Amino acid sequence: MISPQMMDFMIGYIDHNQYVDDNPDLNLEKDPEWRAYFYPVLILFITLLQTIISSQYFEKMCTIGMNLRTSLISTLYRQERTLLNVSELFFILMHCRKSLKMSGAARKESTAGEIVNLMSVDVQRFVDLLPYLNMIWSSPFQIGLCCYFMYQELGPSIFVGVALLALSIPLNGISAGISRKYQIAQMKAKDKRVKMMNEILSGVKVLKLYGWEPSFIKQVLDIRNEEMKALRKAAWLNAIMSFFWTSVPFLVALLSFTTYVLVDDDNILTPQKAFTTITYMRIMKMPMAMFPYIIIGLVQANVSLKRVNKFMSNEELDEKMVSNKEEKDAIVIENGSFGWDHDSPNVLEEINIRIKPGSLTAVSKSIYK
Repeated sequence: MISPQMMDFMIGYIDHNQYVDDNPDLNLEKDPEWRAYFYPVLILFITLLQTIISSQYFEKMCTIGMNLRTSLISTLYRQERTLLNVSELFFILMHCRKSLKMSGAARKESTAGEIVNLMSVDVQRFVDLLPYLNMIWSSPFQIGLCCYFMYQELGPSIFVGVALLALSIPLNGISAGISRKYQIAQMKAKDKRVKMMNEILSGVKVLKLYGWEPSFIKQVLDIRNEEMKALRKAAWLNAIMSFFWTSVPFLVALLSFTTYVLVDDDNILTPQKAFTTITYMRIMKMPMAMFPYIIIGLVQANVSLKRVNKFMSNEELDEKMVSNKEEKDAIVIENGSFGWDHDSPNVLEEINIRIKPGSLTAVSKSIYK
């Protein structure tokens, strides 16, 4: 906020000296000449300082984002079953392998495609949001400061422009809800597509042998088209919201200037007021343009967080069923019963077997009694 104030002083300095030159009979003194150099140099220094501080901030936040990404991927692979909240994402402890400890029933629900998307797409949502996370509070703060300083320049006329801002705020909630719906549809289609691609790659020899490539290509493209529809709608929504929030500062300035001139004949829109107000509008343009993206990013991160929590809460194998005691045999099973889940009947029952080291053993269930 210092730069527009220095510009206000600089234009005021020029106006005052010009007024003194135009009215020599008033015997007014000019402002010191050093101010003509001090204000521009100070503006340049403040701009450079702001650039350096912003660069340091984004460098630190991107580093934290990469650490967060590594922690989340490790968690999806190694974390114990527990639900996460936003604060706990930054303090993740790795205890045991989640993806290796899932039960058979859980593996039926969490496919390989979903796990791949969790580690690549959903984790990236948090990384993309993190550098701009502080704009959740700084954007309204910057907008509020700009409105306050513009009020000092234009008086109550600025409230007309602020009213336009207030009317546009509910659009964030509407766009966030629509964006969430599009993302859920996109992620479902993505999970389905990646799952099918894994199955195709696993059985590619059979596909080639029977010439089933066109059929499976059509299935993959149909799923991809569903995903593209959701992406296209989300892109249109982002473009519309970006255009709207980019235009809002200009509309606010236009309404404020018009109201200021029309409300009172004594109100004169001087260059000092106009350029200073426009500078505040330019500062306000960035947080207003980024604010809808932050809202959409929060919605997407919330959807990804729910997907991660769903995966983390999957049923795990019971560690108490297996012991690591030293035995002469490689594997020992005593009175073992095996099934996919608790609700399904056991596939194998009363299994007692000792497997010697280096031996090849297979267990099957006879279909004859």
